[in-house]
Amino acid sequence: MTSAACTRFLLTGAAFCLCTAAGAVPSIRSQSPPGPALRIWIVGSPYDEDIPRTRLPPDMRRAAARLGMTLNLEAFPAQNFATTFRDAVASRSAPDVLVISNFAIIDGMPLNGGKFDGIGEDPLIRAHLIQVTGAFDSLLGPARGWVFIFAGSRNHDAAHRFALAQSSCPSGFSDTALPAELGDVVTDVVPAYLKGDAARLLPHADPERLASDGFLLEARAVGRVRPCGLVGTGKLAFVLVEASYEAERKIGHAPLALALRRQGAGWQLLVAARDPETTNGFMKEMTPARAFAERQDRSLPPPLPASLLLPADGQFPLPSNGTGFGTFTWRPSSSANVAFELVEFAYQNMPAWSSPFRAGIQTCARSRPAGCGRHGTRGAGGSGR
Repeated sequence: MTSAACTRFLLTGAAFCLCTAAGAVPSIRSQSPPGPALRIWIVGSPYDEDIPRTRLPPDMRRAAARLGMTLNLEAFPAQNFATTFRDAVASRSAPDVLVISNFAIIDGMPLNGGKFDGIGEDPLIRAHLIQVTGAFDSLLGPARGWVFIFAGSRNHDAAHRFALAQSSCPSGFSDTALPAELGDVVTDVVPAYLKGDAARLLPHADPERLASDGFLLEARAVGRVRPCGLVGTGKLAFVLVEASYEAERKIGHAPLALALRRQGAGWQLLVAARDPETTNGFMKEMTPARAFAERQDRSLPPPLPASLLLPADGQFPLPSNGTGFGTFTWRPSSSANVAFELVEFAYQNMPAWSSPFRAGIQTCARSRPAGCGRHGTRGAGGSGR
């Protein structure tokens, strides 16, 4: 018969015996407490009573596991949501993350002859809402929307950490190695642009740079800058990056597209843009340009510039037929050595680009949000505007 050895412990006034087989050493294993469980609320549209689907994307589940977290999704109709949210705040059970598809959930609006209440009509609640870009975007539907973390929630610090930890290149792009000299410039330009640091940008600015009147992000801090795409030649480069940032009541990850021109011994910034038409559509559209760029003939003169037809330079293109979009119309370059044309313009203080590929001489028109700015031509045979 195996004898037993007992070790006596005194814990908070009570005696306990831990018995093991003779000769064995008692072992006490401590289990780490479970990580935070982020509560995510997804809200439907004010125009119907539908409850959104609550499927958690596998990539988000895996990302949370890597951070020692779990994600719990709950869905709500928009009707009476303001009351539901206020009650949750009062009982200290507010969600850590809020996902909406209509901004009336925040601001409220007139609806069906009455009033739809928004949670942001309470100034204290509005002050605690911090917008997040990037990390939770896979929870948004095809019509997109907005994501916020709530500074008064139980696991706010964990939600903040998740928002900044999630980093990946936009769909259709992947990690890209930049040449050392170009990479050094990009690494310096991106934080300066996102912070609105004009003094730091100035040494890298091309003399013909299309500058906006202001910076919409004005980040306080910029983290990792991740190159995700590169198309270009020895003279002209288009770079897509993904950068983490923290701004006033806004955090997350932002894609940024850069156009740089090599002037003398170094690269200089022509234009930077954050709008999705540029960072997604334009950069994907530029992919076919690689073939043109690799076959450029350096003996050819710079191409003649395109000419703006409508609207007059510096004016807004007016929407037609009640649409929300204006149209820029220009006459393409007559030069034979033009591979593509890059049109630059700024709207709402943010530059954007479009690059219609030519099929002979034609008048090109593109629709974009109303704005004003300069238009320029860049060809494979040179870097002239």
